[in-house]
This record gives sequence, C-alpha cells and structure tokens, in this order.
Amino acid sequence: KTSKQTMFAFVGTIFIYLFLFIFYVFKFICYVILILLLLLWKHQGAILYQRHAPSRKRQLAYNPFPRVRTPGYYKFDFDDFFVTTKDNVLIHCWLIRQQNSTECPTIICFHGNAGNIGYRLPNAYYMYRELHSNIIMVDYRGYGNSEGVPTQKGLIYDAESILKHLLERNDINLNKVYLFGRSLGGAVAIDLAYRCCAGKLTTLDNDKVIVSDKKININDMNSNSASAGGTENNTSLNVSDDELTRLNNTHSDEDKKIVIAGLIIENTFTSILDMVFVIIGEFLKSRQSNDNSQNSDVEMDDDGSNEIFNQSTKMGRFLKYLRVFLRYFITNGWYSDKKVKEIVLPSLYLSGLSDELIPPKQMKKLFSFASKKSVLPVMQTFDEGDHNSTWQRAGQKYWDDIVAFITTTSSMADQITT
Repeated sequence: KTSKQTMFAFVGTIFIYLFLFIFYVFKFICYVILILLLLLWKHQGAILYQRHAPSRKRQLAYNPFPRVRTPGYYKFDFDDFFVTTKDNVLIHCWLIRQQNSTECPTIICFHGNAGNIGYRLPNAYYMYRELHSNIIMVDYRGYGNSEGVPTQKGLIYDAESILKHLLERNDINLNKVYLFGRSLGGAVAIDLAYRCCAGKLTTLDNDKVIVSDKKININDMNSNSASAGGTENNTSLNVSDDELTRLNNTHSDEDKKIVIAGLIIENTFTSILDMVFVIIGEFLKSRQSNDNSQNSDVEMDDDGSNEIFNQSTKMGRFLKYLRVFLRYFITNGWYSDKKVKEIVLPSLYLSGLSDELIPPKQMKKLFSFASKKSVLPVMQTFDEGDHNSTWQRAGQKYWDDIVAFITTTSSMADQITT
C-alpha cells in the first residue's frame, strides 16, 4: 500500500510539474505575442510610410541625379518655402509658377508613398507643360527636407497647412485650386477634400474655403472626358465671382477665400485595411498554388475589400475575426471609401488598369461611392497604366482627359453666382 501511494504521489507530482511547465510556456508565449503586437502597433507608421525609399537618406540633397533634386534643373520659376503646421512642424514645399500665375489654376500635388518630392519632378515638368497650371509640391512630415515623423494625423495637418498658406500669397489665383493625389497622396487629397466639404478643417477657418455644392447643366465636356458611369453636372457656389475676386485682390489675409475647384485622384486605395487583405489574399493564393490545392479555404475579391469567407473552414473564420481585430488595431487606416461619399466636389478618377500594387477595382469602388454625391464625377481608365507611371504609359490621352476636366470645372468656378 505504501509503495502504491508513493507511486501515485510521484506520478501526481510529475503531472503537476508538467502542467506548470506548459502553463508557464504558454504564459511566456502570450507575453511575447503581446509585446510584439505592442511594438507593431507603436511602430506601424514606420512600416507604412516608406520615406527613405528608394535611397537610404530621405533629404533632397541625397537624391541621385540633378533632375530629381531641384526645380531649377528644369528652368522653372519656382518658390522654395516651408509652412508651419498646427503642431509646429516645418513642411517643405515648392511652388512652380506659370508666367500668368495669377490667372491660371493651381494644383496642389500630394505624392505617393516612397521617396520625396524630388522624385516627382519629371512628372511635375509634364504637368506644368500640359496642364498650364501652377504646381505646388508638398513633402509630408518626415519626407525629404520636412521635419517630423509621418502619421495619419500629422499628414492631415500637413495638407491643411498648405491651404492656410495659400491665403497668405498674392501670386496665384485662389479661385481655381485643385487637389491632386496619387497612391498614398490620393488618400491625403480625399481626406482634405472631405474636410473642406464637411466643414471639419482644424488648421484654418472653414469659412475660408468654398467648395462646389450645387448642380447645373453642362454641355462643353469634350469626347475625351466622357465619364465611366458618372453624371456630368455643373455647380454654383455661394459667393459671387466679382465679390470673391475683390476679396482676394486685397492685401488683407483675413478677407481672402479659397475656391476648391476639383479633386483629381490617381491609383489610390479604398483603405489600408483593404490593402492588408490584398497582401493576405496574395499570400494565400500563392500558398494554395504551391500546394496544388483544389479547394480553397478562402475566396477573396481582387480588391481585397470585400472578402468572401468560407465559414465552414477554420481559415475563413480566422480571417473574418482578424479583419475585425485589425480595424481597431490599425491607427493609420485612411478609410477613403467612407470619405468620398461625402465629397460634393467635381472629381476625376484616373485608373491604370495594369496597376501592380493597388487593384484597379479599388479605384472603381471609390468612384462608385463618389458618384452618389459629387456634382461632377468622372472616371478615366488606361489599359497600359501601371501604379506609378500611368502618366507616362497612357500617352497624350491622359493629359487630354485632365485638361478637359480642368477646363470644364474652371468654367464652373467662373460661373459662381449668389
């Protein structure tokens, strides 16, 4: 009996130690996962914003060629300046002026993710030549010669600060200001347009910005600007043209107002969350292809924004719950698909159908949402257009479509009535 009791006690002790070992290993793993998640949450901005690409140093002086260091290489008349944001960060900008800078439109350009504004100078050269507009190039905080560290909140401040700065200038026409954004810049431009339309600007007074909000008939869009399903309409604004011109010609910054004449978006995404699932979807497809799997555990739309999960599989259920978790975990969400629904501005969507980074379906979805409220939604697609070089690969039609949009919407701005 004593021998049996000793044996049971020994076995019991072994089970207790084994249980404790498993418990502490599990606890350790949980702590490691928690620490990794906290680090990922804290530093997700460093993962998202590729400010040092394609070179290791982000400043303009380290760009590899003269043509991507300064507008002076192209013999532009330009102004090199900094603006101070709401949170006291200096943002570097260039204003490239036309000879008739006080008469022509002005386009504020928000660039894509990797690299600084210098790498966009070849594109700016063609914009200047083909669109006959002033070009404002903005380096977000942490990019190029700008100060700070990029975050969604910070980039929102950066964009608003540009509008505030325009009120201090007398060398451009404030009645015809356009917002242009490509890739990440598209999300920034959409957010700024949304805040202008919704009266949610935080850096400057909302009554300083006027946007189109009424429809009138329009008949002068040429055949190159036929929209992909959108309705072409004109607008009227709430201030007379003569009165607005008088106010902006005075030297009092307090009286000036800006007219946002239109929004131009190129190859951007619906949200960062959708892009995460695009990457996950590509990974799953490659894994299933390598395994020669006949039955997919999960089917996903090409845009990654509307997953169709097979609820009968563990993978499908896991991805569904993962999406819910990531919606709260991601701090730089850039939910453009929600914001475009509230933008009344005339909007041009330029989509390269050969985009290798962002599925073109995301642009189509944004346009579909924008068409519900925009007074003039237009979408143009380009079969050969890829993510960064649609402006090069699409030919003259690319520029003709933008010119047609600017010509029409500039006329709409000129027809401001009380």
